[in-house]
Amino acid sequence: MSTLEGEFISVEVGAIHRNSSRLQAGCADQNARALQEVMERLNSNLYLQNCYIMKENERLRMKAQLLNQENQALLSELKQKLGKPNSKNANVGGICSSSNTNPSNSSKP
Repeated sequence: MSTLEGEFISVEVGAIHRNSSRLQAGCADQNARALQEVMERLNSNLYLQNCYIMKENERLRMKAQLLNQENQALLSELKQKLGKPNSKNANVGGICSSSNTNPSNSSKP
């Protein structure tokens, strides 16, 4: 092989190496762009899921608030019923509301 041929082969190898480096850099750029697109789609999907979750959370909060109001109304109604003695509740548990709480005093003439 002549010196000229050796130099030519050396130049070709250098050119191939430079082109290979450019291709690798180009692939890295393409990979980075593809990764960025995937991440943006994932971010958009997560954003939408977050919006749905917040909307559902608000709906459940309102439902809980209504249930709490209903519970408070029922509790108030129950307290009113228990606070008013009537003929049905007067003899609860076998104890008459008019009975004397101190039976020793009832034996006096």
